[in-house]
Amino acid sequence: NVITSGASAVFTIADITPPTVTGYSLSENNAYAYFALSENVWSDEGATQALTVSDFEVSEFNTNDGNATALSIISITDSSGAALTANGTNTVRIGLEINAAPAGVETAVIAPANHQVFDQSGNVLDSASNRATFSFFDQLAPLFQISTDPEDLDGFIMPTGSFLLTANEPIQQADTTDLTDENI
Repeated sequence: NVITSGASAVFTIADITPPTVTGYSLSENNAYAYFALSENVWSDEGATQALTVSDFEVSEFNTNDGNATALSIISITDSSGAALTANGTNTVRIGLEINAAPAGVETAVIAPANHQVFDQSGNVLDSASNRATFSFFDQLAPLFQISTDPEDLDGFIMPTGSFLLTANEPIQQADTTDLTDENI
């Protein structure tokens, strides 16, 4: 049919594009995982309920022979730490609890729970394609062993005695410079 001059029509186009994770990061103290999303999301298909802790999950935790052995999600807020509302959000801060200080080799995969996170049109945030892998920062203090020479007296090092200090991992100054005989 031909549209005559001056005629108009209004079309409503359904949103069929699902939301996606567009970025993620881990706080340096390993307390929070941050997710950026392509659009606002909710905990229900009708876009009326704020996200909850059960909307995300730790789908994998690998100790990699590190110190920490378990990870839990304990909170979910907006990126500033404010409570989420029924208005939806496109940034999420997930509070994490690790059972022990990480050695820096542990990794985890955090993902939206299956069919739990939706955009305003009810499109689901796919858990399989929106997984985020995090490598935890080292928070485990190094262990030191002191070996002394025969001038050792019941655990005390004499002023003229020498000793060898050995760490279980590489160590450096707080300003990240290497340790030397002159700066230790």
